[in-house]
Amino acid sequence: MLTARTVLRAGLWGGTPADAVTLDYDRRTRRRLTLTGAKGLEFLLDLSEASVLRAGDGLKLSDGRIVDVGKHWGPTR
Repeated sequence: MLTARTVLRAGLWGGTPADAVTLDYDRRTRRRLTLTGAKGLEFLLDLSEASVLRAGDGLKLSDGRIVDVGKHWGPTR
């Protein structure tokens, strides 16, 4: 399984992302989590420590591709 161990902050990466994930508030602060992108790309988020993921951040995959982090616009709990 692909892994993402690096967060690239919004504005510090470019290019076309391989996929995108939309995360609600609870899933934005995880250290380790299996995610599936909008196009079906499945990967393991495996950070050394918990980090707050923000809209526009990129997750660098083990094969060098980047997954864009989007914002969940649904109702809040």
